[in-house]
Amino acid sequence: MTQPLIADPPKRSMAYTVYLFVLSGLAVMSVFSHEMFIAMVAKDDSDGVITALFRCIQATELICAALGITAGCLRVYGSRLATPATAAVSILLIVWFPLGTAAFIWWVARVRKQERGVGG
Repeated sequence: MTQPLIADPPKRSMAYTVYLFVLSGLAVMSVFSHEMFIAMVAKDDSDGVITALFRCIQATELICAALGITAGCLRVYGSRLATPATAAVSILLIVWFPLGTAAFIWWVARVRKQERGVGG
């Protein structure tokens, strides 16, 4: 007999879940702010290097936002996939200084230890 993917929600750190959603929102807002920056420097960027760099940054921010929202939703719905998804997102966020790094440290120091006893 297999467990359903969505069961009764276990006691998870709701504060960390909210923080994932906030980080995802900030990542989406960063995409738009970088779009404005690209528009300002595009006329001076004859070889397109700066524009290409900021497009890569925007793509990374969108990926972080999508992963953060996915992990947050899995946590809210109590999915057994929430723990590995949260771990993956938290590890990826370590490079997004300072907010993502703070999320990773919070996850390692508090959330992961607290949720180990929860299971799933």
